[in-house]
Amino acid sequence: SGAAGSGGAAKPTSLALEDVRAENARYQQVVERLKRLLEQERKSVRETKSVQMRMAAEQTELHAMLRKAVDEVKMDLGLGMDPSNVAEMQVFTRQDRERVLENLLSMDRTIVLLYDREEG
Repeated sequence: SGAAGSGGAAKPTSLALEDVRAENARYQQVVERLKRLLEQERKSVRETKSVQMRMAAEQTELHAMLRKAVDEVKMDLGLGMDPSNVAEMQVFTRQDRERVLENLLSMDRTIVLLYDREEG
């Protein structure tokens, strides 16, 4: 009777061990899946940061080009070159603003930056 009792106790222990191994395998699968998801998210964040940096650089470059186009028209009009003097900009006519845009669009780089932004 003692041998039967100890034999019966061995089976539940082996089932429990199999259950633990199965649980462990499931946890390992979940961990691996989470690691893959984390790496995908990290890659996505890197790509997003890269695009953000490129767009910021392009925006800065476009801003400088626009400033140059405005300054050219201001020089033609005999206005000062002080970028903080907004009052001077009040005298810009529609034709002056059109000339600014023409100057800006005449720069090859402007078209490249605008076109790349739309495509990207």
